[in-house]
Amino acid sequence: MSTQLTVAELTKAARNLRKIELYLTARREWKVDLSDDQDFKAVRMAADRLAFTVGQRALALGIDAKLGSESDIDDLPSAVFEGAMLKKFGAFLGQLDGWFVSQGDTHLEKGGDRLLGRLQGSVDAIRTALIVIGENQEPVKKVEPAPPQEGDPVDIPPEPGPEVARAPGPPVRPVTTASDDIYEGTRAADSEDVPARTPPPQIVFTMSDAAPMYTWTGSETVELTPLAKEKIEKLFDDEGISYFKYQLEKFSDEVRMRIETAPEGHVLVVKVRSVDDEIKPFLSYVSADTVE
Repeated sequence: MSTQLTVAELTKAARNLRKIELYLTARREWKVDLSDDQDFKAVRMAADRLAFTVGQRALALGIDAKLGSESDIDDLPSAVFEGAMLKKFGAFLGQLDGWFVSQGDTHLEKGGDRLLGRLQGSVDAIRTALIVIGENQEPVKKVEPAPPQEGDPVDIPPEPGPEVARAPGPPVRPVTTASDDIYEGTRAADSEDVPARTPPPQIVFTMSDAAPMYTWTGSETVELTPLAKEKIEKLFDDEGISYFKYQLEKFSDEVRMRIETAPEGHVLVVKVRSVDDEIKPFLSYVSADTVE
């Protein structure tokens, strides 16, 4: 069922993203406390996922955003981020990503193209700021407050709730049916010479014992095997899709990220299809039960 991205929805999303962009860009020299390192990583992962999702949505709708522009925001003096603020940013970016994914086949309300482009630019700036912050990190510890003096008011913190142990292995993700269009690396479709194929050329990323396509290197991180990278290059060569080395590496990073965030019971598939007289690679999830 087709839905529509409204100007009101995009305006609200763009406004909130702009606030995060300005906040982080001005604090590129700030540090992350060791106790908040996981929250910072969660923000970066959420920003990466949102940038990917918004980028594919914008591409599908024909929006060309200007990315990577230099910021004229002055850096604030170095300080330490508050963990609560990092949690808040991570939660918002994750929710926004989920909302975009849930839209499925969307159309833009008149005037929405400019807003979606602005939104995409903010996400890119947020990712850039987070990269700089990450590169500047050193082991830091928040300064402990001075011991209370006689007569000072005493704050009694609430008792902490029970800790929930996290099981090892990949995290559980919500099931979606979105299909992602990978940008760049397309070729013109030879409509007269190349017959339509059913099913289209594809790669299924599984962890079979005989030929694993990736391995888990942590509870939330994976690494593509040499076999997976070889199959990607071969698929593109066979279909005449030209990628430079850095583009192949970027594509592999997007594949890895989508494997890490795959819904439970689903596997990632790369397919090659003809769209508007061009051959393009697509990413999508399919039920693991349908994979032989």
